Amino acid sequence: MAEIPKRAVKMALGRTYRRGKIPNRRIFILLSVLLAACTQQTDQKTYSQSVLDRPLPVDAEQVTRECAYLNTEILRQNNIAQSASLAGLLPDTAQAIQNATQNNIIALRSRASTLRCSHAQDTTGPTDLTNSRP
Repeated sequence: MAEIPKRAVKMALGRTYRRGKIPNRRIFILLSVLLAACTQQTDQKTYSQSVLDRPLPVDAEQVTRECAYLNTEILRQNNIAQSASLAGLLPDTAQAIQNATQNNIIALRSRASTLRCSHAQDTTGPTDLTNSRP
């Protein structure tokens, strides 16, 4: 195999500068590319997916805590949906929030059903959740 002269390689790669000295422009480009690569988030999960993908509890105490958490979250999502409609938001924004919370409630109830928890009752008004956190 024929050996490629080092000078040709340096010229092809644009390395005609002195050894150990990297131009500022190249450092800037390298850092920009690395920073852009770090900020890309291709595998973002939705709230519903993260609820459904949680590991199942192993013992009865963990099931009890998980059921309490799920019931609290269902109540919290109901409160968010109700607050969105009363907050004076644009109709499209309020509808988007209500749709998202309904999807979240479906996922929470599915998880609760898998664990055989009793479901939180739908509320007609906002609920104080300060003392109901697990």
